[in-house]
Amino acid sequence: MTEISTPIISEANPLKRGVCGKQREGVDVRLVDDNDCEVPQGQVGEMMIRTDRPWGMNSGYYKNPEATAKAWRNG
Repeated sequence: MTEISTPIISEANPLKRGVCGKQREGVDVRLVDDNDCEVPQGQVGEMMIRTDRPWGMNSGYYKNPEATAKAWRNG
């Protein structure tokens, strides 16, 4: 997703299956359920991202404040 920059980084051609990398410094990444509660390791969830710098990601969807509010829920 271009709007989130690169919160996860990995080496080229990682050897371990089922791993997408590690979070980049300055980025908080969590996997959550439909209620934004963190899911246990190994369960499917939605990736939630927060940066430690204001405007580290895009500022919202162009002329679509409803989509921005939905995507940027809970900060």
